[in-house]
Amino acid sequence: MFHLEYLKRLPSNTDEFVEEIADGISGLYGPESAAQYRVAGPKILGAAIAHDGVDAIAVQDGPKTAGMIMAYVRHRTGYVSFLHVLSRYAGRHIERRLIRESVRLLRSRGVGGIVYEYIAFGPVDLDGVFLPQGFTGIDRAIMMMELRDADWAPHSPTTFEAGLDSFPDIARTIVDAYEDHPGRLLHVEVRRPAFAADFLRRVVAEDYGFFRPGYLRVARTKDRTTGAGAVSGVAAGCEVAPGHGFILQVAVRREHWRKGIGTMLVHDLMHAFWRAGLRHASLGVTLDNPARALYEAIGFRIVRPVRVYTWWRPARKKGEGHGGR
Repeated sequence: MFHLEYLKRLPSNTDEFVEEIADGISGLYGPESAAQYRVAGPKILGAAIAHDGVDAIAVQDGPKTAGMIMAYVRHRTGYVSFLHVLSRYAGRHIERRLIRESVRLLRSRGVGGIVYEYIAFGPVDLDGVFLPQGFTGIDRAIMMMELRDADWAPHSPTTFEAGLDSFPDIARTIVDAYEDHPGRLLHVEVRRPAFAADFLRRVVAEDYGFFRPGYLRVARTKDRTTGAGAVSGVAAGCEVAPGHGFILQVAVRREHWRKGIGTMLVHDLMHAFWRAGLRHASLGVTLDNPARALYEAIGFRIVRPVRVYTWWRPARKKGEGHGGR
């Protein structure tokens, strides 16, 4: 008999989850990455479950765990950061119970929105659970390209490594780039400078993957008034798997669009990956994002389609929810 349970420690059958997730990682990033996850997976999952800010929910089949979901809240937005249902429970609607409970919990906490962007390895029916609850599905893809020595050995970077003192300017650049961009519906960190600065701090703190100084780069354009080099664009990345760099963010101020700055930033970030010994670069992009054409021109190709789900609480009308006459 299945029942829901809030987890405080690793399930007794954690090894089953680690093995299935490792198999999925192998298909995306290769066997070396899978081998690394088989070693590090229990520690990663255990740390997430034990974190005070994470709600870990399981569907139990007696003493065994059939599926797990994890979620947390940041900037009044709920994020579903993990979901896995063991393959032997496919078709038993385990994901339905997990997602419904996680969404119920997040909404009860008054979040302004919920974002699901995790790549689930295994047969789960996400449309059938998220869409009836008012979520919108956004079609995205993981794109990847090989970093060959012949292409990157002669490359000379024209952008600059960014330091902590640049964070305020970089944060404002990110917000400016997304002012009228549909990505605002997905990425909360692009809505306010404080959120963007927090994102940058988390990149450097390795919340997303291993970080090196060259993985945060800025383009500078001389200010006509002061003559100083103002930040006109930024690219941020990290290492998500052995030999694999991931581009987390590329943003260019709107006044500098169509000047080749985005291409320059991506090229220089990939050169930094290559210098660090990485041989593949990847990124996530919404399928109808104009930037997809830029990535394809550079050499990126889609390796896996993914679907993201978002829900945003309707804005209150003026005077709504207040008592009085």
